[in-house]
Amino acid sequence: ICLNRLPPGVDIFEEIDLESVLQTEQVVKLLLDTYQWAIDPTIQDNFPGLVDIILEMDSIEGGGDKAITESRHALEDIEKRSDVSILIDLYNTLKGTVEIVRAGPNLSDPYNRFSYQFRLVSGNDRFEDLDTLRRKEQQILERSRGNDFETNGKLQQQLAMVRAEISTLEHHIIRKLITAMIRTAPAAQRGMNALARLDVV
Repeated sequence: ICLNRLPPGVDIFEEIDLESVLQTEQVVKLLLDTYQWAIDPTIQDNFPGLVDIILEMDSIEGGGDKAITESRHALEDIEKRSDVSILIDLYNTLKGTVEIVRAGPNLSDPYNRFSYQFRLVSGNDRFEDLDTLRRKEQQILERSRGNDFETNGKLQQQLAMVRAEISTLEHHIIRKLITAMIRTAPAAQRGMNALARLDVV
């Protein structure tokens, strides 16, 4: 989706969710792990043909179709770097940013056994400002216990304000992650093409 022209009115930032970010992280990790395998001297001696395919990821020009090439040349700040270097930066940007958590009890899953959701990671200092806001939200919720929260207008107002800040900050962070994915999509596509070629060798 990062390489395709979307129909008018379709916002790519609305089409890519946190599950896609997590999937991209895992795909990029696979590409880099495969590259590390290919530069092992023992592997190079025994499987030179396979190694040559993977080492194309370390070339500066890269391959790909016209659309991918045009997209690459549009990004002047990365076009002179190898795909491996670009993918390393992307992996470092995405690594550990998304976690899977319980979604909480609901009508279809009252015991919270099967419901889950993807969210920006919490508690590991990856996003310090977001962690601070989430702690503030929890503190307000804890203060509301034992009180008539429904009629406590002050607490409701504080909670609404904090949640609005959390939503705004999460939106900003997610857009930055998606932007990194869009900018590096040509390099990732070439790496995936290399893996696909391995499957048919």
